Amino acid sequence: MKSPIMISLEPVYYWTDQKIRVHAFCSDLALMLLLLLKRKLQRAGVKLSLEWVVEGLSEVSLSVIKLYDVDTRVCLLNDLNEGQKAMFDVLGLMRYQKLVSTKLR
Repeated sequence: MKSPIMISLEPVYYWTDQKIRVHAFCSDLALMLLLLLKRKLQRAGVKLSLEWVVEGLSEVSLSVIKLYDVDTRVCLLNDLNEGQKAMFDVLGLMRYQKLVSTKLR
């Protein structure tokens, strides 16, 4: 049997009950989204730990450069390692690189 996932709600910098509830909701929502992401990756045959997924995606950077004299912008994606490439393929994220590279109006 798998051990349950524990989340920490600390630090909480709020004093009202409503704001503490919202903080807890956002923490739960973030965990749920991460678990759904991990499930989608596993179903596609990408076996990565939840910690690696978070770390791997946090290292991805996209730079958009708007050229001064031309009405276009250039999109640069940093080099991806094999795990990051697998996640991008499964999640279909490369389509956003094409979207960012389009001409400005």
